[in-house]
Amino acid sequence: MLRPGAGSVGRWWWSWAFPHCRPASSKENVMSIKSRRAYASLPKVRKILRELPDELTKALKTTFAEGAEEMAQQATANVVEAGLIDSGELVRSMKAKTSRDGLTAKVGIVGQRDNKLVWYGHFHEFGTRGCPEKNIPPLPAQHFLGRAFDQTKQRFGQKIADEVDRALDRASQGKK
Repeated sequence: MLRPGAGSVGRWWWSWAFPHCRPASSKENVMSIKSRRAYASLPKVRKILRELPDELTKALKTTFAEGAEEMAQQATANVVEAGLIDSGELVRSMKAKTSRDGLTAKVGIVGQRDNKLVWYGHFHEFGTRGCPEKNIPPLPAQHFLGRAFDQTKQRFGQKIADEVDRALDRASQGKK
């Protein structure tokens, strides 16, 4: 899974909720709903969750959106804490955008306009090595998004895993 970075976002919530996941082997082609904790393949879980009615996944989608928004707020707080607020554009560009299906989110500098406006966010997140020939000092990495991911993961990772379990339990029992 991709770790969020300035302009680099991914389906980060799977690594929150299921850090123990592994690729499916040839013997684990079918995922049993009864063995949710031993997910054979995350794409299969995503497909199952997408096919479930909205009544079953509503709480999961709400929790997921809350987690994404919390991560964006934490990233904003990390930018301010690191003192990266010269113009304020980096702070204003921190956003969380949840997909239509509610199972994926982009957190950080989201959107083409913000990427062009805050192109330097990548340098603050990952640092630079500088250029001694031109007397440009290196810029140390600030990891405002990486830290936000780690801080939010602790709070929302288990909540999301529990909501996935509840949705799959209700689906396997035929409840709504």
